[in-house]
Amino acid sequence: RSSRLVAILATAALVLLGLAVVLLADEGILHRGEERGGAPAVLPAIPDDPVAFVWQSRGAPGPLQTRESSEAQTPLIDPYHLAIDPHGNLWVPDTRSNRFQILAPDGTLRQAWGSTGRDKGEFNFFNVALRNENGGGAAAFDAAGNLYVADPGNFRIQKFGPDLRFLTAWGSKGEGEGQFLSLTDLAIDGQGRIYALDAVRSTVQVFDANGEFLRSWGTRGVKDGEFLTPYGLAVATDGTVVVADTGNHRLQQF
Repeated sequence: RSSRLVAILATAALVLLGLAVVLLADEGILHRGEERGGAPAVLPAIPDDPVAFVWQSRGAPGPLQTRESSEAQTPLIDPYHLAIDPHGNLWVPDTRSNRFQILAPDGTLRQAWGSTGRDKGEFNFFNVALRNENGGGAAAFDAAGNLYVADPGNFRIQKFGPDLRFLTAWGSKGEGEGQFLSLTDLAIDGQGRIYALDAVRSTVQVFDANGEFLRSWGTRGVKDGEFLTPYGLAVATDGTVVVADTGNHRLQQF
């Protein structure tokens, strides 16, 4: 499943960055008559590492639970690409509600941020081009703490300051430079350049911090450098790019 390859990509990216942290977003699949408790699974690559905390929800109207609390909090449906801000907080795209749920490093829920719409600071994480797939939306932080959000339903990327004040946005629907059909993930390199992955176009586009188009690569296919519905990417500090080429069941490194 695409979610598995996205999780593998997250692990690969963190290994490239030299971090001993693994983040997993599991959308979960409930069958009729089944109640899943959300027990964590540890990746085979690091079998002795403990699970720091589990943050789970059975979706609306069920409660969201953190490890230390059984109180009903904000429901969570379809978590997708995860991100960590400069303060160590975990940002979880809550794709059905077009917002982020933000956790402290110990797993405590800090706040939910974002709302549905097309205006500045509003999001539509539903990916119209991939309506048969779960999940959408992604976040990335630069060294200064600025936040970049993939807003696939609005075919754009939005940028916010460290105080979450709206700064700028760019993008539109299409296949030209700076246009998108199916934004699936974002990453930022050590120079502050933004890498945007488009699953339908099967391309990676690169922008400067103000949204100016710099370059792109990729096309649909099965050969080296080609992609089929890629779902995730990560960039190491040395400029190495890893793409989860989901439709081809592989990772590609550039």
